[in-house]
Amino acid sequence: MGGGAAEAGYEWWWWERWNSPKVPKMLTTIRTAFCCAAANTVRKVPVVLQRGAAGTMLVAGDSRWTAYLPDRFFGSAPRETEMVGRYWMWEVPRVVRSLRGAADITVVRADRMTGRMIPWMMGGGTSICVPEWVRMAAPVPSEGHRFASSQARRDISVIRRHGLGWRTSQDERELAVFIERDYWPYMRRRYGEAAHLRSRAWLRRRFANGGILWVERGGEPVAGVVFDVEKGRLRYLAVACAGADERLLGIGAVSATYLFCFEKARMMGLRTLDMRNCRPCLGDGLHAAKRKWGGRLVRPDDLTHDWHVSWKPGNANAQRFLRESPLVCRDAGGYYTVTAGGDEGRELETGRCEAGEALETDGVIRRPIESTRLE
Repeated sequence: MGGGAAEAGYEWWWWERWNSPKVPKMLTTIRTAFCCAAANTVRKVPVVLQRGAAGTMLVAGDSRWTAYLPDRFFGSAPRETEMVGRYWMWEVPRVVRSLRGAADITVVRADRMTGRMIPWMMGGGTSICVPEWVRMAAPVPSEGHRFASSQARRDISVIRRHGLGWRTSQDERELAVFIERDYWPYMRRRYGEAAHLRSRAWLRRRFANGGILWVERGGEPVAGVVFDVEKGRLRYLAVACAGADERLLGIGAVSATYLFCFEKARMMGLRTLDMRNCRPCLGDGLHAAKRKWGGRLVRPDDLTHDWHVSWKPGNANAQRFLRESPLVCRDAGGYYTVTAGGDEGRELETGRCEAGEALETDGVIRRPIESTRLE
């Protein structure tokens, strides 16, 4: 997955082992149902009430997997956290229903099997289904292609001004240096507790089918990305600045990994750059970075959990949050954005909206998003 908090692994170590090409696709539904049922019967769900200057949020789910939305809602301001209790998943809707009147926004994390029952079990209010992660991919452009995004064109100018180049390597010693010196320290420094680190074994397995692309200036590495090749796609998996030095972001070091991965894919005759996962928020930095290089949402994704977000119609704090952090949501018809009225321009900046008018209800604007399929 392409950098940032998008480096999330599956919740169970054995899920990733099962989720391999060796497992027939016909077993996917059975596999997912088994994993979800197992989790729901062996682990209780914490329910907490968080209060701060931005308002109040009721959250059901382990903080490792639900912290993203509260962090965006409260920002860096202090907040109080009250532990309501720990409950079995089938008890959560009843508990949340009894407490939701005290919260501006309610968030329930559930697997996709259980999540089908959440909306009618919750009852009342406005509710949306927000995928925990969204996957993005971009078509490999032809040589000399002019990117539609003005931000991408500016990044290309910065990359050229600093004389950045690239090379690839399949030397495992260079991979070891990248992991120890660059990747792990960079992720911890940039994302703190929210960082999800890929293991050495995971990176080594993917590296065997691809390599590492180094971005260099004057022969010295300034950034690197581990990639592999699968089904005619180059997959962008783990990125970092050299020496975990975030100052290198200013010379376009990480932006160059996207540009040069396109070049590498084009040289290999590949059609798609699989950018992997990022958070479902248009205001998220990693989401915006993938989008400016032509990234589109991929359907169907291969993830297992969603956040079920609800609020009372007309709630001022909820509308402020949606205005500042428009969310990507999903339903049976595909993906759409949700934001509060009065900030429609934020959605239009994505360049990914299909033709057609937005649907506005209770001060909330919903607009379909164009998505693609990975063959």
